[in-house]
Amino acid sequence: MFYTYILFSVTINKYYVGASENPEERLKKHLYTQLTGMKLLSISSSTNHQH
Repeated sequence: MFYTYILFSVTINKYYVGASENPEERLKKHLYTQLTGMKLLSISSSTNHQH
């Protein structure tokens, strides 16, 4: 299922409308891009720690 979302950027005073099957993951990508100025190709929420 796809979700439609609306983000507002205080920095540029604009709204962004998008759609995603995974809105939480998409928000992480938006935030990463805003904070670093770089696009993130993928984010993995699972970590592989070996003990």
